[in-house]
Amino acid sequence: MITAKAFKNDLLPMIMSLAVAVGIWYFISIGEWDERIVFNVPVSITPPPENLVISHEIPHSFKIVLRGSKDIVDKLRSDMIQLRIDLSRATIGTNDIPLHMETEQLSSRIRIEKAPPKSITVIIEPYKMVTVPILASVIGEPETDYMVKDIVIKPSKTTIGGPLSMITNLDFVYTEPVNIEGVEGTMNRSVQLQLKPPLTICSNTDIQITVNIDEDIRILVFNSVPVDITPPAGYTVVSPPSTLTARVRVKVIRSALSDVTVDTITAFAVFPENLEGPARGFNVTVPIYATCSVKNTELRILDNRELTLTIKRQ
Repeated sequence: MITAKAFKNDLLPMIMSLAVAVGIWYFISIGEWDERIVFNVPVSITPPPENLVISHEIPHSFKIVLRGSKDIVDKLRSDMIQLRIDLSRATIGTNDIPLHMETEQLSSRIRIEKAPPKSITVIIEPYKMVTVPILASVIGEPETDYMVKDIVIKPSKTTIGGPLSMITNLDFVYTEPVNIEGVEGTMNRSVQLQLKPPLTICSNTDIQITVNIDEDIRILVFNSVPVDITPPAGYTVVSPPSTLTARVRVKVIRSALSDVTVDTITAFAVFPENLEGPARGFNVTVPIYATCSVKNTELRILDNRELTLTIKRQ
């Protein structure tokens, strides 16, 4: 028979043994689950019936967290977990679709710490296609004194497919932004379209954009530019008109626009090198030209391009 005294003497070693056993169990247990790994597992989707489409974005992957011992976790791969949803029997409207997760390839010593939801909500609509124009989205500014002359997109239209609610009010689509910052001349490139999911392109996806950039030319017209009709030495103009002006058009780049005034323009008659005629006087037809002291300008006389003057020797 175990006496009370003997039991008391054995109690302390028993408690110590139990504590050691619990400690060993705890460290073994902790070691069993000491590694953690995170996978983004893709979802396999069986599409809805013909002529139906998902009307919004749904998750195409889910984060799954696994925990286990290091030797097992090091051998895990994301493809050991399969996620799938089946929309083959979905109907128009809101559907609560089960999300199936298959983990048969995982060891029984792996614990799933974070799992995906059991189901996801999917809204189904009728599918429709529409052909709409393609518009250019252009950002930035071309080189100084250059401007966008025109933009050509080929093809100019495209066919877009998607949910009825999104297609009904779709009048056009934009290209992705095309940056023309600091460009001069012509830019050619292939572009994508800016489409909000789940809209898709149903026709030619090879879209080319050409941006023609040319000098930024402005036109000024001066209606009363004085014309210098001074003849060559030894001649004089008989009865010159009291006032003689010309109408001059000036093509100028944008940055020099404010520099061009009537005072910077000189209009003048150009006399032939060899003048022949009676001493009492004779008629000569002379062209009128104009120049401008401002660089990067091009001038043209709009009227009075030629004058017939009577001159004589002095």
